[in-house]
Amino acid sequence: MLIISGAQRVYGFEGLNTEIRKEVLESKEVCDYLHAADLMVFGKRSVKGAVLSSTVRFCLGSGCPIVVRDSNFFEFMDKEVLKYRDLEEFKQKLKLIFAQDQKLKEVKEAAKRFVEKNSTEKVAKQFIQLFKSL
Repeated sequence: MLIISGAQRVYGFEGLNTEIRKEVLESKEVCDYLHAADLMVFGKRSVKGAVLSSTVRFCLGSGCPIVVRDSNFFEFMDKEVLKYRDLEEFKQKLKLIFAQDQKLKEVKEAAKRFVEKNSTEKVAKQFIQLFKSL
């Protein structure tokens, strides 16, 4: 099953046994789907300005491997996601995931560390310390 944003174009799945849904999901539903998924693909292209992907940051906590287009949305993420620049790299990342390669384990561990380091509790404590120091 492929679940995508209603704003996304979908093509290239003709002839495959795939159910495609365009729906808006609640946070819990997103987490449920990600726990059951083999991977998440996020193909956002670079844009001008300072950006980050709150969607991918939210989804990292699920433990589901995330394959992303190499764009400025992920310039501060290195080992936490699998980046691709072209179709061949995309295919390599998919093979890596389905083969349960050692690199996949490293990506999952890096994602776990990222989530722990950037947890809301830790960020809140940093803000409290900052405010107390003023």
